[in-house]
Amino acid sequence: MSKTSHSLENSETLIPVYPLVTYTMELTQPDTSDENTERASFDLTDFGSANTWLELLKRHGLTRTPYYDGEGFEWSTNDKQLIVHTYCNPYTGERVSRIGSPSEKEEGYASYIHVTGDKDLVESFYEDARQSADMIDGGCALGEFIV
Repeated sequence: MSKTSHSLENSETLIPVYPLVTYTMELTQPDTSDENTERASFDLTDFGSANTWLELLKRHGLTRTPYYDGEGFEWSTNDKQLIVHTYCNPYTGERVSRIGSPSEKEEGYASYIHVTGDKDLVESFYEDARQSADMIDGGCALGEFIV
């Protein structure tokens, strides 16, 4: 497997960070073998403000997943039909240590985003997030994880 390939086995996705360095983001994933499930991703993404991110979460019924112990941050619907992972917390500006200094805070910045769940919910979040973001550096994709 190359350094920039992606793996969904064992609930992980390889995250290329800089040439020859790859990190792993643990993902809570619904069963994606069903044709009613979907996934999407965004590369380095900035929503411009914490309020824009909060409005996006509210429109899609997402709340921060309590007791999430993976790397990064997770938001989901109560029934886990839509799950969103980010490397930075756009609400508080917190970062994981691999994405800059943890003391450096930037509200609105999500960094990498992975979305999984019910096909209709993922597609709706994907389109809404694309329109809500101030910047998506490196692109985004529906139906795959690009980062």
